[in-house]
Amino acid sequence: MRTWMFLLNVTAAALLLPVLLGIFYQAGVIIVGQELLAAHPWMSWALQFIPLVVLLLIYVFATLDPIKQHGLFWSNKMLGLSIGVGCCAGAVLYIMDIFTNHFSALGIPEQVIFSTGLGYLLMLGVLVPFAEELLFRGLIQTEFTKRIRSDWKIHPAIWIAVGLEVLAHASLLTRGFDGFWMRAPHLLYVLLFGAIGGWVYHKTQSLTGPFLIHALGNAIELILYWLAAS
Repeated sequence: MRTWMFLLNVTAAALLLPVLLGIFYQAGVIIVGQELLAAHPWMSWALQFIPLVVLLLIYVFATLDPIKQHGLFWSNKMLGLSIGVGCCAGAVLYIMDIFTNHFSALGIPEQVIFSTGLGYLLMLGVLVPFAEELLFRGLIQTEFTKRIRSDWKIHPAIWIAVGLEVLAHASLLTRGFDGFWMRAPHLLYVLLFGAIGGWVYHKTQSLTGPFLIHALGNAIELILYWLAAS
């Protein structure tokens, strides 16, 4: 019963995640201004995800479980595999972007100066992946792994975490029926590489692997996007 209650709670949290980010965004509008945020989306992401990361870290450090159980430590195991998968993820994302114009829809410019480009890389290549991996792998997958006993080769906790991640992305990316089908390839990407990252985390108990997969995928896609436009 406690496991099902936890599942309901984290499902509600995944659905409410866009609402929370929206609140942070509106606070940013008041502080920074609508025009500046619209011109530089990376500032918008910073104002949304930095408070989210702070809240997640407060929760992690406040929990009774040792911090190590949440995977916040370095592990060299499967490091090469994670880097290779991350590079593949970046290539797959870029190919999808060609057909779906994902970055254009997010408002990312094709031409950027160094400082602005660095801002985008820090947000999409570091902050956003860290927030998502800490939430979906470090917290949700960890909790369900402890609560569910299974001999399956791929633990059910991996699918639960990645399913909630897809749900959160769907609520963030899609706007209406047409929007869903336009973003469907991205959701399939989240499902595939999220599952791979979850498997790596399950084997290593370290967020190093899934973070590298996520971060390299985003960063490489972004760099290829700019190189193609230059």
